[in-house]
Amino acid sequence: MALEFLDHVPDLDIMIVPADGSGQMAGCAAARAIIPKIKLITLQTRQFPSLDPDATVAGGITIADGIAVKAAGDITRPIVADLFDQMVLVEEDQVKDWVRRLVEGQSIVAEGAGGVAVAGLLSLDKAMLKGKRVGLVISGGNIDARLLATVLIRGLLRDGRLARLRIAIYDQPGMLAKAAKLIGDEGGNIVEVTHQRMFFDVPIRRTDLDVAVETVDADHVKRLIEASARPILKPANFPTRRFKRFFARTYTLRRSGDARGSRCRSMCQINSRVRRPSVSSTTSSGA
Repeated sequence: MALEFLDHVPDLDIMIVPADGSGQMAGCAAARAIIPKIKLITLQTRQFPSLDPDATVAGGITIADGIAVKAAGDITRPIVADLFDQMVLVEEDQVKDWVRRLVEGQSIVAEGAGGVAVAGLLSLDKAMLKGKRVGLVISGGNIDARLLATVLIRGLLRDGRLARLRIAIYDQPGMLAKAAKLIGDEGGNIVEVTHQRMFFDVPIRRTDLDVAVETVDADHVKRLIEASARPILKPANFPTRRFKRFFARTYTLRRSGDARGSRCRSMCQINSRVRRPSVSSTTSSGA
């Protein structure tokens, strides 16, 4: 791999290589035999810093499973320690973000280790990189299609290009159509609608709409929320708030004669401002 790099860029200044069990790194270190002054940098996730002798490997779940090793190889580790100049640790969120950005911006489908490479590059001192020729090993495209889809969808949510809104409307004929028209007039594209009457603590003549909407960016989402609050609809405006965070919460269900109760885990959203006794409370961005 190092020789391929140098065939294309003979005057390479810096080579950045994700750290696996050290075999790939030891191979890339061959570049130093050709260019003695080349700077070699290796990258690892913070969960698996196997090359740091002072670090405790935390382990856990990571998208960069191709380099998630608990211990570097006994043979290659001394080679890496002798020839590589710097090791950089990157965060899991950075890895996921750059797997997505490689797809969207460069049309490169890379596994988690490829995201590690770009995330590590952008963590380096810009002054060190200025005017330098940098080779980046974006290693492997072995990423599960479902995992890649999840990464892309979550990226849309973070960027505000996909949002889920909860809209409170009157339970009357035509109100759903008015809400849809309001979103359409503001340039939003409705992907999914859930019409809830039974399971939320809403007044008997009101209902909640959970609407998944394709938008341009976060500012576009804010405009949708602001538009829904304007008194342009009869008999009232549409109070709207945005879902932001999903996490698991434990509830206790008590059955007759069962003093201990049974537990279930439910995906829910919590509104820090509004305490709702139902299972489906939300985090609000304001309406």
